[in-house]
Amino acid sequence: MEKNEKNSIINDLFNSKVFIISMISVASLILLLLVFRLGVFVGFEKARFSYKWSDNYYRNFDGPRNNFNEMMPSPFSFNGDRFMNAHGVFGEIIKVDTNSIVIKDKNNIEKVVSIGSDTSIREFKKDIKITDLKINDKIVVIGEPDSTGNIIAKFIRILPDNMPNPPQDNTALPPANIDQNSLNK
Repeated sequence: MEKNEKNSIINDLFNSKVFIISMISVASLILLLLVFRLGVFVGFEKARFSYKWSDNYYRNFDGPRNNFNEMMPSPFSFNGDRFMNAHGVFGEIIKVDTNSIVIKDKNNIEKVVSIGSDTSIREFKKDIKITDLKINDKIVVIGEPDSTGNIIAKFIRILPDNMPNPPQDNTALPPANIDQNSLNK
């Protein structure tokens, strides 16, 4: 066989409908397997997060209780006072570390807040650093929960010293311009 005949046979093979359809089929199968693998990976990560999160659920969100029956809310209780917001916390700083702080909230439950390089910490309009945070500062943290139930902070706001403590129940604070004594009449 001559070189031209070999090139002609190879070109005919690559240009044949059977070869093109088989290559498209193989590529589609590979793509389908990659999408399936991605779905398995995402499902595994969700299950791992859920498993680790549930291991720490009552310790992180419900606080210590005296007995098991108190831990289980009534199935008809929808007022939300049994759960803390996993995406943020309002409270007082009780410990400051290099890259985390511990906050005591209105129910005296301590929450660990991780602070990264992308965390924005503000006092009024000024950006500050974690080293500027002090014990007993009142702050609001917005972030997302990690797999252990701690909060990964995205934004931290230091509140003024004259800010009132949060209410102990689900009632809202009255507006600042209303006299508290007039409400009690």
